[in-house]
Amino acid sequence: MVIRSDAAGRGGEPGRRSAADFRCPFALQPRRLGGGAAQGCDRAAEEGRRAPRAGVELERRRSTQKLYAEAPEIIIRSCAPTAAAARSATWFSDPTIITHLEDRLKRYKYVAIGEFTSTAPMPTLPVPRRMVELAREYKLFLHAHSDADAIERLFRQDPNARILWAHSGFDQPARVREMLRRHKNLYADLAFRSDHGSGGKVDADWRAAFMEFPDRFMVGTDTFAPERWHYVVEHAEWSRRLAGRHAARRRREDRLQERRGDLRQADPR
Repeated sequence: MVIRSDAAGRGGEPGRRSAADFRCPFALQPRRLGGGAAQGCDRAAEEGRRAPRAGVELERRRSTQKLYAEAPEIIIRSCAPTAAAARSATWFSDPTIITHLEDRLKRYKYVAIGEFTSTAPMPTLPVPRRMVELAREYKLFLHAHSDADAIERLFRQDPNARILWAHSGFDQPARVREMLRRHKNLYADLAFRSDHGSGGKVDADWRAAFMEFPDRFMVGTDTFAPERWHYVVEHAEWSRRLAGRHAARRRREDRLQERRGDLRQADPR
């Protein structure tokens, strides 16, 4: 299972990143660091060095750049539109969001815009529509905390958009699989979810989704409050164990299939 990040790459032109820069074996989502910004940056940098890439999106813009300066070799950044809004709950009707995004995309390197909350019919409003245009112009992912209806509306505006579906929409695995089948550029993260595994085992329905789409999922911590920083390392270790057991089971099944194939060749009857 390839786990995907939700932030920006480095090098090249601002904001113009490839899908290859979007891969990492563990993804962090540090947000709203509050008074613990320095400690949070240190912890994210320390944990991130254990992986080729660690994705971040911070609502405090200075913290984003500080974290990148601390570990540019592994930090990739996402531009959170709500950082410019006085009230994030009404960002979709705030025209200053566009000014903020246009300014940041010209000045810094990003691979995604988000995370942003969007439910139908928000994507049809002028501010979100311009945001989708900017993502297309700069070749950025959209990291959308959305229901399935809003995801569909985003794709109707730009059928070639690349969307990371935050929290997999808090939807059921069957619905997530249906959406991934429908949209080849849709990816799903598992941040702030634990229903995909318990007791050290991957849930059967989620496992079917991971097997069908092994390169379309990512994990994340979603540290939306400072106290959640205490769980970053624990969650990373839990995710690695779960992914490792999933991979081990898949290898066993692959070997079994190979043996069955060998037996059929040896005895064609």
